[in-house]
Amino acid sequence: MGKLGTGRRDTARNVLLAEKGVSYRKLRNEILRRDCYTCQLCISEECGKRLEVMHLIAFHERPDLYADRDNMLTVCVECHCAYDGMKLYKDTLQQAKDKTAGVWEQLAKMGIYELLLS
Repeated sequence: MGKLGTGRRDTARNVLLAEKGVSYRKLRNEILRRDCYTCQLCISEECGKRLEVMHLIAFHERPDLYADRDNMLTVCVECHCAYDGMKLYKDTLQQAKDKTAGVWEQLAKMGIYELLLS
């Protein structure tokens, strides 16, 4: 990685880590060691299983927690994808519920909601 401000890898995340005096590679290795190189969701120690360090609360939601070790967890690729998928599903479901709340209330007032349920 080059000097800050000069390379493609100069992302907001790397700038944040540099400001805190933290190397992502060292931080990642520290979390892997802390979690005994084991996926903390499926508790798999399967040899050859690719492990990643996941943020429980995503960077775009809370940039201040990016280097917080309590916000990081060792997971396998499969569990990471499943976690992100469940989170996406939950967020999408909540957005749909928020957008359609008024529609269902209006249908109930019109007596149509009961027709849909029958």
